[in-house]
Amino acid sequence: MDSYVSPNVYFGYEFSQVVSKLSPDDQTVLKQRCVQFLKVLLKQLQQRLPKNVQILEKFEPRIIDKINIQWNNLTNIKWLQTDKTFLFWKEVCEYRDASETNPFEELCTLTMRLLVLPWSNADVEQLFSQMNQSDVIK
Repeated sequence: MDSYVSPNVYFGYEFSQVVSKLSPDDQTVLKQRCVQFLKVLLKQLQQRLPKNVQILEKFEPRIIDKINIQWNNLTNIKWLQTDKTFLFWKEVCEYRDASETNPFEELCTLTMRLLVLPWSNADVEQLFSQMNQSDVIK
């Protein structure tokens, strides 16, 4: 998983503005800690969703750069559906430019794969809890 995380992550405009007020050494330390946090987060997601990681592994590293460019270009269009996540991404995935192509195709593919992943295992944990309670009752 470490090979998929670039040490030069762009954390956004607001982050850059706040960090610019720090000393260069503090900037480096803060950015390194943020990247380390992202690596830990990715590892924890991988542990929680081992079967679903196969969905994400289908993306080749060269496509990641394309997705990053598409992500940065999202703000160049005035989207109508910004209140609900699914409706927003539906609009993005249905968008067509003047050449009738979707300039966000790879980003849409990734997003749709992410949106179908279970983000919580609460149902499974609740089932195990109920099973444990029934064992205690017996």
